[in-house]
Amino acid sequence: MNYPVARQENSSNAIGKTLLLVVLELHYFGLYIDKFYRINWSSPVSVGICIIAHEPLASAFKSAVQHIFSTTEDTNCDDIACFDVPNNVDVETGENHAKELISPLLNKKDGVLIFTDILGATPSNIAHTLLTYPNVRVITGVNLPALVSVLTHTDSSLASMSALAEGAARSSITSIAMPSSIPRCE
Repeated sequence: MNYPVARQENSSNAIGKTLLLVVLELHYFGLYIDKFYRINWSSPVSVGICIIAHEPLASAFKSAVQHIFSTTEDTNCDDIACFDVPNNVDVETGENHAKELISPLLNKKDGVLIFTDILGATPSNIAHTLLTYPNVRVITGVNLPALVSVLTHTDSSLASMSALAEGAARSSITSIAMPSSIPRCE
């Protein structure tokens, strides 16, 4: 995918530097930016999105993306299916509930992308039982940049969205430390 390149005429221009940083940050989060530096909010997402996570994470992630997109007229985040897995659910009961949850999403054009929190935990095990459907992909380690990238790449295929979400999730994880040259307050 080609992302726009921010051109900076004068490197000492603070506004140009800020624009470049913003464009680079948006690029790292995997956001689709058109040639006018606007994000494409208008089209419906071509795949169904489901979050299966430990209670109450799935609903919390949905609420967070609804908050992020609240200033736009985009309603894609309202269509996210959530399953907050309680601590006492068994995999079979959870699998039945998850199948009911994603069955309306399977009618989407290009399948269902399922996000889950921890690989090997009960929500992940429930999500992995849904891989018997041909148009289902599971991504573990859900985070907000992954969800935002999927919600802004509305016309991508299931395979492409899966790769975008994984890339956004990985690129957003970083370690930040206080530079040693800056004196610390004690």
